[in-house]
Amino acid sequence: MQQNIELPEGWISAKFEEIIQNFDGKRVPLKSSDRKKRQGQYPYYGASGIIDYIDDYIFDGEFLLISEDGANLVARNTPIAFIAKGRFWVNNHAHIVKTYSNIPLGYLSFFFNSTDLLPFITGSAQPKLTQGNLNNIEILLPPLPEQHRIVSAIGALFACLDATNEKLDRVPEILKRFRQSVLAASCNGRLTEAWREEYKQNLECKHDLECIDFLNNLIENFDAYVPSDYDPIIPQSIPEEWELSRCHNLCDNNRAVTYGVIKLGQPVEDGIPTLRSSDVRWLKIDKNHVKCISPEIASNYSRTFLKGGEILVTVRGTLGGVAVVPQDMAGFNISREVAVIPLINGLNSHFFSYAIASKWSQNWLSEMTKGVAYTGINIKDLKNLPLPVPPIPEQKEIVRRVDALFAFADSIEAKVKTAREKTEKLKQSILAKAFSGELVPTEAEIARREGRDYETAEFLLERIKKERGKSGKNQ
Repeated sequence: MQQNIELPEGWISAKFEEIIQNFDGKRVPLKSSDRKKRQGQYPYYGASGIIDYIDDYIFDGEFLLISEDGANLVARNTPIAFIAKGRFWVNNHAHIVKTYSNIPLGYLSFFFNSTDLLPFITGSAQPKLTQGNLNNIEILLPPLPEQHRIVSAIGALFACLDATNEKLDRVPEILKRFRQSVLAASCNGRLTEAWREEYKQNLECKHDLECIDFLNNLIENFDAYVPSDYDPIIPQSIPEEWELSRCHNLCDNNRAVTYGVIKLGQPVEDGIPTLRSSDVRWLKIDKNHVKCISPEIASNYSRTFLKGGEILVTVRGTLGGVAVVPQDMAGFNISREVAVIPLINGLNSHFFSYAIASKWSQNWLSEMTKGVAYTGINIKDLKNLPLPVPPIPEQKEIVRRVDALFAFADSIEAKVKTAREKTEKLKQSILAKAFSGELVPTEAEIARREGRDYETAEFLLERIKKERGKSGKNQ
């Protein structure tokens, strides 16, 4: 019996083995020789639910399955107790039980998924809940009608929370499409359409005219080199004030568009931080796992030492990473998985990182990817990526607007994450109330209101003992 717990009126604490029948002896591991039976119609269960379908079945009915081993017993990433119905197999990684006296399996399932089982779990490398320890777990048992009300109440509340979670789970994909829509609008001029009209009225400003002259000189020879083996895919339309240029025409003549260190060697403490494809994400650089390499190795690739402000693009391994190098990463190097795009001073690196990260640029680069097992983007193709070039003041305005819209999306994402965490905490709160007698009226309260007697959990347990005796089962 559990000690120091004040149970609600009519409740009792009982060992698990006192209220269930255990069918572990009928479990059948799926041997290698039985693999031909896979792809059948009957579910085959393990410690974490359905793991396969086979042609035959052993169990028929409604049973409670409880994980016997595996890391999930400790991590609790998925429910460790679940109900199986119909015809199915069970392997030797899940306990399988039924109850007496119509005790609802749902009650026990909710109970196990809300209870700390660590004191009953043995092993560290391979956590295990043995049948002996399972049998000794104390179950808080209310009167039978109250059990059914608890199951119904939890089910209804969980259904509401699950519906909320389904809506919350759709938000990340919506925000992903929103961010891509923002980039698309930033690269075809729609994002700054009204701003551009207002800007034209004040174009007499000498500084602005100098910006336009700079732009015109920059793109004068943008189509000097046109590859002969493919036709460029370009945005459907751009404003008349904009131009379209190849990536290499926007770059510093004294620095190359190129990839970095080919062989990084072993990590070196206090070495040169070197960014790999795993570090360069979509519009951000992850600083958490940057590898440091030997200064001697890094010095052989002086052309890719970073100064800050360059654009990095992943060209090997995981593609799609595009980010601007922050100033605090000056002195870092890059690996061969990453290419550096050093823009001419005056151009806005963040705008062009948005252009490269946009869907149409990524599609263009995807069509140029080489390789099968290990795909990559050829530097020649990256140099010839067509990019929209707005006037410099408009580049700055686009970046300001994109940043504001992305910050808005980030705030929504943070709220969704918080809401998701709250729904999980609510589930635990609901379960805690359920098994302390606070979620639904107790059977004792209802019986007093209605002026009748009721069967306490103690009498229920006595009735179960008689049923076990009659059935001749002591499992």
